[in-house]
Amino acid sequence: VYVKKVSIYKSFDLVTSSNYFDLKKNGHKYFHPNGKNIISKFTIYQLIETIGIDNPGTLIEVSFFSHAYFDGPILVNSKMNSANYYDYINSTVLIDVVTLGYDPNDYDMRRWDFNDFYNRPENESKKKMIKQAFGLNGIIKIWGCSFPIELHDFLHKIRTNKSYKSSDLTNDVIFEFPANHFTQYQLSIINSVTNPNIYNRLDKVSISFQLIKKIFCPQIIYTYASITSKFMDKKVHAALPATYSEISPIFRISPKVLSNVTFFKSYFNIKTDNLNYGIYEPNFDCINYYK
Repeated sequence: VYVKKVSIYKSFDLVTSSNYFDLKKNGHKYFHPNGKNIISKFTIYQLIETIGIDNPGTLIEVSFFSHAYFDGPILVNSKMNSANYYDYINSTVLIDVVTLGYDPNDYDMRRWDFNDFYNRPENESKKKMIKQAFGLNGIIKIWGCSFPIELHDFLHKIRTNKSYKSSDLTNDVIFEFPANHFTQYQLSIINSVTNPNIYNRLDKVSISFQLIKKIFCPQIIYTYASITSKFMDKKVHAALPATYSEISPIFRISPKVLSNVTFFKSYFNIKTDNLNYGIYEPNFDCINYYK
């Protein structure tokens, strides 16, 4: 079998403290390339595109060993802007995010990489290249976390409710919660599915298990992992919502959150790998699980 050799080795500058600035003036430092040639998501996507051109169907695995969250792997902790802005370092330079379809100062993976940029008509050829790089059984694996603390707390409150069982719950089971049990954020996601029944902090909350599953459906399908799986038409191994990974002694989902893993396996039929990362599949549609 002939495989075309491709020269893809490049040199990059180191990421140092000179790349971090208090961009939001709140004491928290974010990454900025600051004129340096630093490896980024653009480098990775372009490499996959190159494989798609020169050796289509040969890419077996892409793995990200990094911090991560629902919006994607965190490579350098950059700041995302979805609207035009003046560059933080050179305030005379307008960054035209809207036209580009991405923020050139944002080096981390984002859901909008595939929701916007690669789905633009002018990028049809790039879309074809990046998708055709993967072999039939090619996979993507994100070894980091997906752990919004409030979501984890919300799921914990559900799992510790007297109505909860780790399997075989039916949609009509009712969960009762006392007043002041949920945070304002948690009430907002409850209210998003119970409208017009708008709960506030002083209300007792009564909600069916069907609506609980309806709450968690978008927490699955709107992740970077799920969106990437559908876009690439490949399986993506990644942390399930409200779970985190740890090295003990290998990079795996922490045993401390396996009850959350069980929730998604039992009630959304999501498979996991041997390290308890969820396997996001292209044809997954969790709406079927709360009808």
